[in-house]
Amino acid sequence: HSERNIFCYRNVAAHPFICSIVATFQDTASVYLALEYLPGGDLDAVRGLAPGNVLPARVAQFYLRCVALAIECLHEHGIVYRGCEAENFVLDAGGYPQLIDFGSAKRMTRGSGITFTVCGTPECLAPEVILGSGHGAASDCWSVGVMCFELLAGWTPFGKANVPQDPLDRSEEDVDPMEIVRNILQRDVAFPEGFGMDVSASQGGVKNSGADPVFRRVRAGRAEGEPDERGVRAGGDDGD
Repeated sequence: HSERNIFCYRNVAAHPFICSIVATFQDTASVYLALEYLPGGDLDAVRGLAPGNVLPARVAQFYLRCVALAIECLHEHGIVYRGCEAENFVLDAGGYPQLIDFGSAKRMTRGSGITFTVCGTPECLAPEVILGSGHGAASDCWSVGVMCFELLAGWTPFGKANVPQDPLDRSEEDVDPMEIVRNILQRDVAFPEGFGMDVSASQGGVKNSGADPVFRRVRAGRAEGEPDERGVRAGGDDGD
């Protein structure tokens, strides 16, 4: 029910980079969600098809700007996603990534900006999640950073003890989850040679997505109720 409710928040449902819910069904045992058809595969699969299993910086920048706007929308509604990873962004027919799977998402109660439940993929967990000190929207920002690294490097920053010397060696199989936790808490990130650092510098980077005319129209459409590129008209706040 919680996942269905998040999908149905008016501005969330209208966002151009969040998967739309078509219908819901319920029986005595389960709730079923019918979602829009997304034929393009997830971002991890897209990365796997790229040369060397890494995306060019400009391509990664485009996807990450879409990701940032989707996560920003959730945060504006007091929702912490807690599952931000490449597998949870699936391309639609137009090539735009859509955020799916709100099974771990949580709407924060009024007056409280943190939660203590530990959930998510180990490689993407923020330190405060592991330490149990309470986490909020900032933990999603950490996970977006991990995803950025993975799209540009081909592996997650904390999943292996050392950066592979062979650029084609992207395997992270049989990594002890406790080693991942120790790496997150103790290890400095080692950036491979040729890492696409220009993703943060080119045209203002991911954060300054409002400088790009396409992404500026997305924000303007949500603010003013105008249709975006996908023909979706943003509604007003539902007051929750």
